[in-house]
Amino acid sequence: MRFRLSSPVWEYLNTAVQYIGLNLVFIVCCLPIITIGPAIAALCQVMLRESRGEHGYLIRRFFQHFKEMFVQAALTFFLFAGLFFVLLYSLVFWHSLSGAAAAAAFAFTLVLAFYIFSGFLFAFPLMARFKNSFWKTIHNAFLLSMTNLKLTAALLLIYAVLACMAYLF
Repeated sequence: MRFRLSSPVWEYLNTAVQYIGLNLVFIVCCLPIITIGPAIAALCQVMLRESRGEHGYLIRRFFQHFKEMFVQAALTFFLFAGLFFVLLYSLVFWHSLSGAAAAAAFAFTLVLAFYIFSGFLFAFPLMARFKNSFWKTIHNAFLLSMTNLKLTAALLLIYAVLACMAYLF
């Protein structure tokens, strides 16, 4: 029996170890709040390149893209985080009141929160794929989320299931 590093088993194991390392690096980079956006954008760009067949060292490319997109991705994350905090405050405020107007305002704020979250889901992959300005990326994310309602609903369902699983387990 000969030992070959080019065998499919070793290539599979190498790829699996690289993906595990990439996920660990992503989690470590998400620990400081400031770097969540750049980490998401870099992970999206690495995965897009992998899906196109541009194989290489995943972790090295992750850090290259992390540095390239740091400012725009951090600004995007802070914009969405600010919007989420305002909407969370609004939801708590309108939920604490009683009456038909408060219920209508709560429902409107909840719909607005889903709209903003759907824009958040599309912003970082768009940033990874296309080189646009900050506001053009945000505009395209919201436009894409509303023109592809089936895809947006599927993404929201996936995140809802993941949130429920995280809560239960």
